[in-house]
Amino acid sequence: MALKGTVSGTGKLIAQQIGEVSYTYTRTELDETGAESVTSHTVTRPVVRSTYKWYALTEGAVTAYVNENPSFTLYPICTNEIINSWELTREVEARPTYSHATATMTEK
Repeated sequence: MALKGTVSGTGKLIAQQIGEVSYTYTRTELDETGAESVTSHTVTRPVVRSTYKWYALTEGAVTAYVNENPSFTLYPICTNEIINSWELTREVEARPTYSHATATMTEK
C-alpha cells in the first residue's frame, strides 16, 4: 500500500458525541423600597464533539499538517515503524447557539 504524502480533506468521521453543557447563576438586587429581587439565569449550550482520522500517511505529511494547523487538536501516531506509516486524529468541538432561561422572584 502506498503512503499518502499529504493530509487532505476532512478525514474520516470515526466518532461523534452530542450533548449539552449548562450552568446557572443568581443575581440579588434591592429596589428603592428595599424589596429583594432574586433572578436565576440558566444558560444551556449544545456541544458536538467529532473525531476525524486520516490513515496511511507519511511522517512528513503529518508533520507538515501539524505545523500548518497549530490551533487544531491533533494526535499523530506511528502505526508501522517498518514502513514508517502514520495515522492522524483530529478532535473538533462545536458549540452552536445557546438558549437562555430567566426566572425572577420578588420578596416584599
